[in-house]
Amino acid sequence: MEGAITTIKQKLAFLIDLSNEERKALPKMGNKSRAFVSKALEVATQNSEFLPRSFDLEEMRKDVQNAQIIAYAIADQGSKHIRESQVLLIASSHVTHRPNPSSKHSDRQF
Repeated sequence: MEGAITTIKQKLAFLIDLSNEERKALPKMGNKSRAFVSKALEVATQNSEFLPRSFDLEEMRKDVQNAQIIAYAIADQGSKHIRESQVLLIASSHVTHRPNPSSKHSDRQF
């Protein structure tokens, strides 16, 4: 397990840990905000000549891409758990006796 966590940290080296104060200072980012940022990146890329010289378009592109990677990973992991839970629930519904106490899933409450 520790090896897997180490691998994740290496692959996602851009992950950070915000304090409560830092998190509260950031704007709320819902689906509409994420769509706006993606569109802003598209427009900025198409019209880079109008951006201030200090604007780092490549940094914005990396930030948006990393946010999309995280969103995909979260969705993928969540869907994996949903699928596995569904399989377990369906399988459990066909069993007429209680799960084996030695099963690692025997303590699950449905």
